[in-house]
Amino acid sequence: MSTALKISPNSLSEFEQVIEQCIESFPNNRLCEKILANQVTLKDYHELLLRLFHQSYHGPGTFALAGAHCPTQHNVAREYFFHHAEEEMGHWRWIADDLKNSKSNVDPLHSPPSPATMAYIAVNFYYATVFPLGRLAIA
Repeated sequence: MSTALKISPNSLSEFEQVIEQCIESFPNNRLCEKILANQVTLKDYHELLLRLFHQSYHGPGTFALAGAHCPTQHNVAREYFFHHAEEEMGHWRWIADDLKNSKSNVDPLHSPPSPATMAYIAVNFYYATVFPLGRLAIA
């Protein structure tokens, strides 16, 4: 059974349009606007770190999982996944340390991710098992 995705030219065009819209609207997100206005608070920084924490904690596992599910004809990608998983493994500690050192009262290991972060992590697990080469696009 093949896990290759079949992408029609129409869906690819729609995908490209969505990506372009996201790129164009990026500077208008709440955090970017605060950065540009020099109004970022410590609370904003902690919220950002908490979002990043869960991805950095689960990301290496999804890279390793993608490597385990990688087809044999893509050994270079398979080796990359395992190497990248190992390289990324402890990065979550940097975020946890920064939260602690900046006086956050939240323990990220015992706090659930936001719904958007959870969705991102879930997509990474999905790609890792169903379409492992797609995980390269989300690296």
